[in-house]
Amino acid sequence: MWRWLKWALTVVVLIIIGAGVIFVTTKQFSNVSEDNLPRFIQANVVDPNLVTSISKFRSGAGHSNPGWPETCRSMKHYITVYDPAKLVQQNFDRNNAPSSNYAIDIFSPVDGRLSKTGTGEGDDQLNISVSSNPGYSIRFEHVHLLSSIGSFNAHVTAGEKIATVWNTQNFDLSVYYHYYKGDELFSYFEVMPDNIFAAWQIQGTTNPNEFVFTRQYRDAHPLTCLNDRKGTPSFSDANGNVTENWIPENFVHLKPDYDPQNNNKKL
Repeated sequence: MWRWLKWALTVVVLIIIGAGVIFVTTKQFSNVSEDNLPRFIQANVVDPNLVTSISKFRSGAGHSNPGWPETCRSMKHYITVYDPAKLVQQNFDRNNAPSSNYAIDIFSPVDGRLSKTGTGEGDDQLNISVSSNPGYSIRFEHVHLLSSIGSFNAHVTAGEKIATVWNTQNFDLSVYYHYYKGDELFSYFEVMPDNIFAAWQIQGTTNPNEFVFTRQYRDAHPLTCLNDRKGTPSFSDANGNVTENWIPENFVHLKPDYDPQNNNKKL
């Protein structure tokens, strides 16, 4: 009896110690300032020439995705792509990865470790821990991980092709700092050095701040949130109805979007 109890207590202690080690090694105890972030991006996640629009950081587009300690705002980017040289599949099935004729390539923006952390609407959610800056990670949603890349702790290098998306679809991109009080979120463009941002300047942008609503602005212009029927924190309009706010003010438009009505493009 006592031998069994001693064994059980030992297991419990080891579990507690293990959980503590995981917490300490994954959570950071030093806070960071949005005004003085490291700029560790080494490559673009997608060819900027194929991007038609990007939602602004802290926008009211899509659904609420706040980082600590903020609330009711989308602290990610929705990136919409279109390659006129590729075929377009109307009503594509997110459960299946696109063939090469329909696919847009997605690349790792850093050297790091990649893990598949979940699935969305039949597609994949990926997380890349940043080797050069422990505590930071980059999350992709609604992409299709390449079968040639391992789905847990796979080493990837900056500029390496890691996934695909369907032509004309959008995917989600967010940057996390794993602070012990809560995960803080930052814009992909806020951690991007000038030499990488130069490719976006060619597309007509001048400053990374164009892709960001500041915290001060969003606090002064708050959004309204509620849970939709799936329990997802969502934005609501003046009448209390769920809305995804796919309106121009929430986006930076780089090129006209694809228009399925006439096989052309439009804003």
